[in-house]
Amino acid sequence: MTAGGSATGSVTLTQPANALAANVTGVNPSGGNNGTATASPTNGTAPYAYLWSNGLTTATISNLGAGTYTCTVTSTGGCTATGSVTLTATGCNQQTINSQGFETSWGIWTDGGTDCARINNAAWANTGTYSIRLRDNTNTSVMSTTNQNLTTYNQATVTFSFITNSFENGEDFWLQVSTNGGATYTTVKTWVAGTNFSNNVRQTGTHTLNGPFTSTMRFRLRADASADDDAVYIDDVVITGCLNFTGDPQEEARTITSNGTSSLFAYPNPTSDQLTVEFTQSESPATLVVMDMSGKLIQQQKVESNGTGLQQVQLDVRNLQPGSYLLQVFDGTERRYLQFVKMGN
Repeated sequence: MTAGGSATGSVTLTQPANALAANVTGVNPSGGNNGTATASPTNGTAPYAYLWSNGLTTATISNLGAGTYTCTVTSTGGCTATGSVTLTATGCNQQTINSQGFETSWGIWTDGGTDCARINNAAWANTGTYSIRLRDNTNTSVMSTTNQNLTTYNQATVTFSFITNSFENGEDFWLQVSTNGGATYTTVKTWVAGTNFSNNVRQTGTHTLNGPFTSTMRFRLRADASADDDAVYIDDVVITGCLNFTGDPQEEARTITSNGTSSLFAYPNPTSDQLTVEFTQSESPATLVVMDMSGKLIQQQKVESNGTGLQQVQLDVRNLQPGSYLLQVFDGTERRYLQFVKMGN
């Protein structure tokens, strides 16, 4: 090598046989949010630190619904390892109770007052230009549904897109439920700034409730911030219900959809390869879209009308990773949603 020159070489790094491993396992939910996931690290130097994808920091996390949960384990020496587990729910046929994007109206949702507003600004909307803004922390920082008769459902899931602005760490917003037409509410889920979300980053909120339910159920989202500048923008709220049934699922689905109302069903759910989708369809073409729980597009398919008003489509989901997904059917005027679970092949 001459003075002022350079030399190159290569180094081969070999992972040691006793490298830290996360070893993540789980127990599937049998109804609602009752699954668990556990990280059992091996090698490395204890004690270990744990950080899960949902922000929790214990070795075992519980009260989990269907989905994929990832844990990063850090040893005392600073080594890290990551592992994941996918939990799947069983035993129900899900259908859409309501979906609302707020483009033309509030739908089944109602305006809580001064600190709640339907905003026309695409920057805060997930789709279209409209979303619901909740700000501050007052009795009007709420959006609520009208009474919903859910007596036929075993479970109900609320899923929505949200983005926040100016929330301080520790400030939060809540999902609340009333069983008596709004006379009283119970907080069932809390999203906390700095733990569950960061400002100006779009995320998906979801929570599953177990029945039994009443004929006067109401859902309410409420901001718990500290000033008018602290706002959460809610969009594309989907409420799905779980119906347990026995017998031939195809026959059950046809019986339910034969009343001519707007419906969407999918079976078997969970599935490992093929998903049969049945829905009412007008004369217009429909688009079937599969998204992950963050709203990312996974696959889509155009379906022409068959002229009968009822449509059946086979979706090949073998290439999907195990976990929960949202199926959207859009015919140009109406969006319908359904959540399904993909199991391992």
